[in-house]
Amino acid sequence: LQPYTIFIIIGLLFCLGGDVFLALPQDKMFLLGLVSFLLGHVCYVIGFFWIADPSILTLTGVIITVLLGVLIYTWLKPHLGTMKKPVIAYILVISFMFIGAWSVLGMPQQPIVARLLIFVGAASFYISDIFVARDRFLKNDFTNRLLGLPLYYLAQFMIAFSIGMVR
Repeated sequence: LQPYTIFIIIGLLFCLGGDVFLALPQDKMFLLGLVSFLLGHVCYVIGFFWIADPSILTLTGVIITVLLGVLIYTWLKPHLGTMKKPVIAYILVISFMFIGAWSVLGMPQQPIVARLLIFVGAASFYISDIFVARDRFLKNDFTNRLLGLPLYYLAQFMIAFSIGMVR
């Protein structure tokens, strides 16, 4: 197996653990879910940068993602309580994951299908997590799951499916 495949599979397993933890109601389980997803995203970051070198699209991704991260944190901050530091850590790691996807998008050595699977998967993951945060910290309602869950499953599928496309 190539390193990209190994990192993505390990990331998928950490995200599966995160799903299990988030399904449980206790606050401690939410924190464990957050940490599990954080570790999954670290694996995705390593995998993405394993196959992609920084490019002009990386810089574009940094600018867009930093702006998004600041806006999201500013929006959530009044509602985070003791979760400020874990949420900052999570925003940083998922932002690096999304920046890594921007880098992959700029790699013509990879097939366009692989690049699009990774980029759209990472973007979908980023957006789905906004709904998770909204549900947990702002407003618990069905809309968060209605919009967030399909994006999350799409993200995981696309990232997993990219394994067969990456050179």
